[in-house]
Amino acid sequence: MKYIYMFGLSLFLVALMSVAGWIMMKLIDIVS
Repeated sequence: MKYIYMFGLSLFLVALMSVAGWIMMKLIDIVS
């Protein structure tokens, strides 16, 4: 059970990072 939780947490973090990077790119496009 603990391993499933850890896997889900790491997957969530990766998704969060990719979304944050996408937002940053969009903001840079708007600013420049």
